[in-house]
Amino acid sequence: MKLARAFKKKLARFPQPVPIGFRTLAGPRRRESHIAMKSSLLALAALCALSPLAPAQEVLPIERAREIAGKINERAGRIEDAPLAVDPDLDRPQGIHADKVGIMVVPDRTLSIEKLSELGTPPVPLGQLWLRNAAISDMGSPISAAQLRTVYIPREGEDVSVQLYLLGTAKNAAGKTELLIYGKAKDPIARAPLTAISASPQGLPLELAGHKESDDSGILTINILGKYSADLRLVRPPE
Repeated sequence: MKLARAFKKKLARFPQPVPIGFRTLAGPRRRESHIAMKSSLLALAALCALSPLAPAQEVLPIERAREIAGKINERAGRIEDAPLAVDPDLDRPQGIHADKVGIMVVPDRTLSIEKLSELGTPPVPLGQLWLRNAAISDMGSPISAAQLRTVYIPREGEDVSVQLYLLGTAKNAAGKTELLIYGKAKDPIARAPLTAISASPQGLPLELAGHKESDDSGILTINILGKYSADLRLVRPPE
């Protein structure tokens, strides 16, 4: 009883109701303790109860990130029309959240320094980018929802939407290396320069950082294998 009350107090700290029901995503109900159930709810809430681009960010514990990555990929299923073949490594995701914004990257299993050092014009998969309550900017405006791949997570009679972007990299016609961001179409919906950085230890293949730019925008930095980085401008999603 004391443990149950403690978890109720933890859940009460969230400013919004938990947006994804764990039971809905977990499939057939299993015999679990109330403690395990509420721990899973907190993990899923970290992505989907995450206003955009607040200054304080929190990196999700790896076990929570793995659980979330597994749940949302289960809902997404196999993407038959994907413009880029990404094999998500669900053991090595990273998620951050700030207020109501949730961001997660899941690397491709084959991502390596060797692959990046041999880049040409054919795109090489980097992984997945998932956004909740944020959108990639196109000339200051959010990319239209019609161009995005949206995954709906059922929660107690309503659907919570999370956007899935596929990430790749290639050299452009000028020989410059770019980060390529894909939505539904076969061509990228956004591009960003991929910059070499001073080699630094990195625990995961893809890692995130960001900072607030204004009340309506912020910069998301994706660090790749401790050797490259790219910046994306995020804005409030379209209403």
